[in-house]
Amino acid sequence: MGKYLEKSGKLNGHNYEKGHFYQHSTDGELMLHGWIVGEVLWRTLGSRELLCNRTAYINSLYNQRRYVIDDLVIGDFGGECEGKAGQRGAACKCNQGGNVVYMKRMGTDRNLHPVKEGVVTLASSRCYTNLLQLYAPLNGIMFRLEDNPLAQRIAEEYRDGASLVVGKGQLGQGDRFFLHELNSTSSATKHNMLEEVKERVVTAVFGVVDDALLSMTDMTFIDPIPLSPRLKHPGRNVLHLSPTIEQQIFVMV
Repeated sequence: MGKYLEKSGKLNGHNYEKGHFYQHSTDGELMLHGWIVGEVLWRTLGSRELLCNRTAYINSLYNQRRYVIDDLVIGDFGGECEGKAGQRGAACKCNQGGNVVYMKRMGTDRNLHPVKEGVVTLASSRCYTNLLQLYAPLNGIMFRLEDNPLAQRIAEEYRDGASLVVGKGQLGQGDRFFLHELNSTSSATKHNMLEEVKERVVTAVFGVVDDALLSMTDMTFIDPIPLSPRLKHPGRNVLHLSPTIEQQIFVMV
């Protein structure tokens, strides 16, 4: 695209010399998208035999067409396959495989920048995307108290167990549970929690908690582990999955 703009920019009024399309992400992406579309259309018109009539041209678009444009591969477009063609690499009834999903964030320069690890590439064998769903996540937080050795051991065991069910966030998978570990001292848990919710969406708190954390009525706690034995917390935002002290005493009695 850069070579094209360098040659034709002055004729068509493009601001190429000032690097406009490289410094303004919105204009640059639109320009790049239009250039790729134009290149693909130009390639489809490269064979005179396929331009004899409209029907022949349309049929050719789905006849294993593949276009390599710089480091991009557009295709494979495949219609009906006969015999074992599909087993040998032909694209059969597929024209949407190999899509790539990019996540971006708005920077201080008011441009969109790619998010690290925010790229999802779909397999070329996945032909259609209308059945793919990205489920709403359950973003959990667990504290690792740096000044409490017992709480640290509990947090490590909890993290190791939860790692078996924590999701990877891949598009098309049903995993929804994500758990992040937050380092803190025993006296700063609530403060760090308030700072954390300013930076990310937090669905619930897991693992070791103290009274300061449990006093947050606008946060959900799932099966919290108190630092000392205590009765069941009366708050509706505290969900107990493990047996409570009352239940254990009842069983013992």
